[in-house]
Amino acid sequence: MKNSINQAIRFIIVGASNTLVGYLSYVLIVWMLSSYNIRYDYIIANILSFIISIHWAFVLNKTIVFKANNWKNSYGKELVKTYFTYGFSGFVLNNILLYLFVDICEISKYYAPILNLMFLVPFNYFVNKYWIFHNK
Repeated sequence: MKNSINQAIRFIIVGASNTLVGYLSYVLIVWMLSSYNIRYDYIIANILSFIISIHWAFVLNKTIVFKANNWKNSYGKELVKTYFTYGFSGFVLNNILLYLFVDICEISKYYAPILNLMFLVPFNYFVNKYWIFHNK
């Protein structure tokens, strides 16, 4: 029980750092694209920040949260699972929620990603714990 609590705390800390990396890269990319008057600049920024943050999340979750340091035998398989998982939650679901919050609810494109966390954090923890880094 104590190990699970510690693991969840580590996931939250790593997730916070990943959120910071993802959000800062998102804001930077939106800012860089703003001078080009691109209609869906926030979607493009989300895609690029997704690519940056997925690698950050993978390495830290593997080494710090789930302590699955067997890089040689499982790296490719776990990375594919990570892309699949975060591809759904961090890319598909995140972009759908962004569109709903920004275009439908008219919430600032700078605040919408923060609201998405309420849905994405619990989903990602359980998928990481029970599928990506699950020790049989």
